[in-house]
Amino acid sequence: AGAKAVLEAAEGIELVAVQNCDWDATLAYDAAKALLTEYPDLKGIFCCNDIMALAVAEALAAEGKEGVLVYGVDFTDDARAAIAAGTMTGSMSYSSERYTKAALQMAVMLNEGETFDGNVYLPLTLVTVDNVNDLEGWK
Repeated sequence: AGAKAVLEAAEGIELVAVQNCDWDATLAYDAAKALLTEYPDLKGIFCCNDIMALAVAEALAAEGKEGVLVYGVDFTDDARAAIAAGTMTGSMSYSSERYTKAALQMAVMLNEGETFDGNVYLPLTLVTVDNVNDLEGWK
């Protein structure tokens, strides 16, 4: 929902479809092929995890479609390889180490009576071909 809200609000971007693929590679592959049929001038696809993004990249290759931006989330080892190879555009990564530390800090704060009124955001890293080699050993 967050990605959809941002994309809909962004100038110069026309969100043409939202497809729920339930974190499943086969569903993402099939959805990508259907989207390419319906929207042959598609410029990009964002997936909520790398498993689906890698399947989308595979579908694009099977269709001989180049130049479509493909982003995922999680920065898995397979996504790292695909980004380095240029078959995937990027992935959003969050550090499990940082998130665990933040969760523990928040637990201590809550235990001490502090409250959180709104959302708490932690840093994300956009991994692309430009920085994929800089994130070796990323935790």
